[in-house]
Amino acid sequence: MHLVIGYSIGGLLLCTILFVRFFKHLELPLARPPGTSILIQPLVLMGLALPSVWHEQVLSAPAIGSNVQ
Repeated sequence: MHLVIGYSIGGLLLCTILFVRFFKHLELPLARPPGTSILIQPLVLMGLALPSVWHEQVLSAPAIGSNVQ
């Protein structure tokens, strides 16, 4: 899932750059939806990744009062 979202962010970014670069007269109507998606998809990606990272950090932290070194 993370790989698909990462690739789609790259593809949308490439399309947006091409729209802005080569189709100046169509810039506003064609660049707005991919631009909004580029804004939202990293937030979705962080929402998918961060809970597992936080869970791993909690599990790897030493227990309170533990003398294991």
